[in-house]
Amino acid sequence: MGASVINCKFDTNLLYYRDECNVILPSSVNSKNIKVLYLLHGMHGTCHDWITYTNIARLAETYKVGVVCPNAKNSFYADMKYGEPFYTFLTTDFMAYIQQTFGFSDKREDNIIAGLSMGGYGALKIAFNNPDKFCIAGSFSGVLDIANISSLVTGNEANDRKNTELFRNIYGENPNLAGSDNDLISLMKRNKTVRGYSIKDLKVYQYCGNTDFLYQFNLNFKKHAEKAGLDLKYATDGGAHEWERWGEQITLFMKEYLQ
Repeated sequence: MGASVINCKFDTNLLYYRDECNVILPSSVNSKNIKVLYLLHGMHGTCHDWITYTNIARLAETYKVGVVCPNAKNSFYADMKYGEPFYTFLTTDFMAYIQQTFGFSDKREDNIIAGLSMGGYGALKIAFNNPDKFCIAGSFSGVLDIANISSLVTGNEANDRKNTELFRNIYGENPNLAGSDNDLISLMKRNKTVRGYSIKDLKVYQYCGNTDFLYQFNLNFKKHAEKAGLDLKYATDGGAHEWERWGEQITLFMKEYLQ
């Protein structure tokens, strides 16, 4: 008997529409007694991506862990200036709904968060701002140097125009993200503390392939993480920004922290 994949549709006042998520439950366990992994999608993704493109359901069964895949559109897991308050939703109403519906633990030591690309950034942002709610955070090819990536000019006029509009919708006109609670490097330097837990109490996993367009940004994050004294495990290989690598990495991540 394998894990069950449950698609949930629910209403929330924060988003003003009916949303959905996927929850993976391993067989033959009491949901109150297992760890929970919140797994975030990337740009243009949905709550179905991890289940469609990786073996996450089999991994959930192997390691007897609950997996929760939410939706966050192209929000960078922020409370959008011109859009929905996804950060507040995910860290309040959504987690409460998941815990109440499935009986999952709300203890810090039982909750883990990870994601790919935009979701890698989102996972670390949520964990860094809520170190009292999570014990482990993972990023696979994450957009971790947000203060610099948001002003990146690629030379492709159409893409640059789309990126400018995207970040305007999220952060407003001419955003200055450096030093804000959206800036992971700033959060590390400040070692944000919530209810007695700080960022340094987190175990952090960071992966980025050396042919990924985000590689140099990840190296910059790594440099600052090491300087800040984070409990960081860093991994790289010859990979690009691709599902094959993320499938490999979620396997290694779960083996590292859930075996």
